[in-house]
Amino acid sequence: MVVAALGFAALTCVTSLLPQSHELRYYMSWMIVLVAINLWLASRPDARATGGGALGLGLLATLALFVVVVSTRGAYALPLGSTFAELVREKVDARAVAGILEGERVCVRREPFDVLWAPVFHRPRRYAVQEAEDETDCRGLRSVQ
Repeated sequence: MVVAALGFAALTCVTSLLPQSHELRYYMSWMIVLVAINLWLASRPDARATGGGALGLGLLATLALFVVVVSTRGAYALPLGSTFAELVREKVDARAVAGILEGERVCVRREPFDVLWAPVFHRPRRYAVQEAEDETDCRGLRSVQ
């Protein structure tokens, strides 16, 4: 158990020194290792003998869930935010899409929402979208902004 704790502490130190470490979505390995170590520790025979094991892990997980829900006022447990349809309406200019000709190939520069301009989200329209980081990526295509 001490080796697992020291190994996880070392992983935590290394992860904290990496760029964007405050956004753990970039380093999901940290969370996966945390869960794996706890499952491994809970399944060991000595954990079951001391009254831990599955029941202890379940109680600890329930306590952790309670702490997160209380401290975030349920922000992660409630269905908050926009629907996908609302996001498309908010981030895509409907007049610009209406101006795209049937079968036309256009260039879109609206990072990170370029994908929302795809015709699959504007049915029954049929056209093609070229994603661009700068104007040189459009290669002669009409730019839709």
